[in-house]
Amino acid sequence: MNNIWTIQANGRAVIAFCNAHDRPYEVDEDIDEAEAYVEDAGLQEDLTVLCDLDGKSLWDGESSLAVRRANAEEASRWKRAYDAALANNHIEYGDGFRTYLIAVIDPTEADGNEA
Repeated sequence: MNNIWTIQANGRAVIAFCNAHDRPYEVDEDIDEAEAYVEDAGLQEDLTVLCDLDGKSLWDGESSLAVRRANAEEASRWKRAYDAALANNHIEYGDGFRTYLIAVIDPTEADGNEA
């Protein structure tokens, strides 16, 4: 069962996420929950602030954001990032989690480090 979702902004896949609480590998979220996550103001702010390696914002803040089931590669990347975050105690099992599918820079960081 694939309950990993992908957000597309400006025609490119930028985030893979799972909002499932309790059992992220077992609970099947429906599209309504995934679409509600995309409407989150904090997520939308991140997408407008963060940039790709060319300095282009991930999202223009105006065009539509699309959400769809993650493909096998995107789900695999999400799983690796999720497992690493668990292993490093950055999250707890059952936490919602997102990972960027492209390298991003946070221009609000003084040194411009990758996020």
